[in-house]
Amino acid sequence: MQMLLDKNRLITERHNRAWSQSELAQASDLSLRTIQRIEKDGRASLESAKALASVYCLDITDINQQEEATEQTAQTILVSPQSVTPRVLLTAPAKTFVTTIFILSSIIMLFLVWTNLPNVNWIHQIRDAWFSRDLSSITLKTISSVIALLVTFIFNFALGLLIDAARGKGFYAYVKAKCLSGEYSFKHALNSIKLWLSASRKLLAKPVLISAAVIAISATGIFLTMEDYQKVRVSSYFKMLFDDKAPLS
Repeated sequence: MQMLLDKNRLITERHNRAWSQSELAQASDLSLRTIQRIEKDGRASLESAKALASVYCLDITDINQQEEATEQTAQTILVSPQSVTPRVLLTAPAKTFVTTIFILSSIIMLFLVWTNLPNVNWIHQIRDAWFSRDLSSITLKTISSVIALLVTFIFNFALGLLIDAARGKGFYAYVKAKCLSGEYSFKHALNSIKLWLSASRKLLAKPVLISAAVIAISATGIFLTMEDYQKVRVSSYFKMLFDDKAPLS
């Protein structure tokens, strides 16, 4: 059964992942010639279409050539752009609230740090765990101030995320939309891990072999140029090493 696929969509998906046609062929278990033919004329068998849809984490209907559906989708996006969930961390109201609280809380924290009140001893303890107490008083207080501002920022930023989550907006809405779309599904994550392992294996294959060869040649050369007593020491060391790993009776 032959299908007419959206070759532009397929090429775009491949480019978005920075894959070559050869890498796509490896990931989808299709031949390079098949990939080239599909991206040229869009015609593919059902099995090839299923393979490409799987590697891109899409449905076959997403890559099937349907001009009317594509035009209708484009019109829908133009008419109602609000339906697209933007990738934002905090909404404008949350940013305003968080910034206001951050300014006020920062002033309070800095006042506590520079007046040596006991309320912020935990900040000094964090500072002393990383920096020497032999530094000047001004330097120590400056470090404590930076720590206080950093902690205050993290706390207020988390508060902003919670506020947006309670309103169903911001980063929470973005993640929710991605999860519902299947982009953060277990299948997508498994496929991403598979591709990452494949790319890592391909990347590390030659460096590991070359490094192993260099180490083996270097070790052999060093061992051959050693004095006899040095060879005996090395041999004794490895013998002792293997004896330590032997199971105890």
